Amino acid sequence: MYITMKKKNIFLSIILLTVIAFGNKSCESMDANFREHLGERNYSGRIDNLVATPGVERVVLRWVNPTDQRSRSIKIVYGPDNRVVEFPTLVSEASIEGLTDATGRQFTVFTVDAHGNLSVPVSTTAIPVSREFIGNLQPPPPVVLAVGLDQSISFIGASNVLMRFAGQIRYRITTPDGTVFEGLADLPEQVGNSQANMIIPEHLGEGVILDPGAYLFEYEVAVIPIMGGLVTEDVVWLSAEREVQVLPVRFNLTQSPGTPSASHIGNLGANEGINRLFDGTNGKFLVTSGTLNNYIPVMNGISGRVWMQWEMERPFAITEYAITMANDAAGRDPRSWIIFASNDGTTWTEIDRQTDWMVGQTRPRHSRWVFQVPTTATYSYWRMFVTANHGDGIFQMQELEFWFDTTPREP
Repeated sequence: MYITMKKKNIFLSIILLTVIAFGNKSCESMDANFREHLGERNYSGRIDNLVATPGVERVVLRWVNPTDQRSRSIKIVYGPDNRVVEFPTLVSEASIEGLTDATGRQFTVFTVDAHGNLSVPVSTTAIPVSREFIGNLQPPPPVVLAVGLDQSISFIGASNVLMRFAGQIRYRITTPDGTVFEGLADLPEQVGNSQANMIIPEHLGEGVILDPGAYLFEYEVAVIPIMGGLVTEDVVWLSAEREVQVLPVRFNLTQSPGTPSASHIGNLGANEGINRLFDGTNGKFLVTSGTLNNYIPVMNGISGRVWMQWEMERPFAITEYAITMANDAAGRDPRSWIIFASNDGTTWTEIDRQTDWMVGQTRPRHSRWVFQVPTTATYSYWRMFVTANHGDGIFQMQELEFWFDTTPREP
């Protein structure tokens, strides 16, 4: 019995030792796994969305930092000689300067933890903009064009495959008589346009018109270089000096935005109202005798028969005006009239006066007659005040035009 119990105890002891040994081995394995797990977590987090944008002799890097608790700083390695740039904090942008040649470089960004451990690297490549590249960009040439009622200094090719217009132009313009206009045109709404336009009254002064002749343009245009189809970081200024030949311009004020009106209602039933006087067609403005006699307009103390007016959205000068005879009854044509101008619709300035025009002479139907005047001041209201026609009790006229024309005139 004693021997049996002894054997039993020995057997239990062996089992216990085996369990303990196995348990110790398992614990050692778990501890190793835990240590390995801790070791993986010990490294800094990896950045995301690395983007490189070229600049002038530099490259700008931007990225998104990780949200782990171990990342402390940023390390960047770049170029064939593995140059290093380090930042003590988790910056998310860096400008790598001093890249003078247009050579492609690889840029690798790491995060670094408190123990100097690096994250998994993230790399990209970029080519900086060199001074040589900028030197090969051509400043866009200026021309003076008519745009609506205004002249515009237009820079052709301000944006192209090598550059993008950045929205600013510095200028110094010397006229044939030595007058100088200079300033900075800020054109943010035109950024990226292939043609940059400086509307002359907005930049050189209200009412300024460049007469025909040779002008000296000294200017700088702000552009952003494009490298490999990518709009780069930096604005550069391209400068030039050119002689620009300004050609004559003609503006028909009555084809610009405006409002027609008259002292008498036209023959609306026959579609012969005041709008027909400014529409550029063979239609006409006609006022019947009964309507004419119902109201006698007076201007500046002078009694008349009828007036017709074009009100502009902004003041403008004229150098001539034109009238066109209507289709029938020459006795209805205007005979005597005054051209008035105003800026408030109340105070009127006399611009031109015609008395007994073409009396006893043939006035062909649909013929157009032009009357030149000295260049006027700028006005918003232009009115033809008719004091007499050629004998009929009815008044009619096909067209009325007010023009500004810089074409040189014969002395």
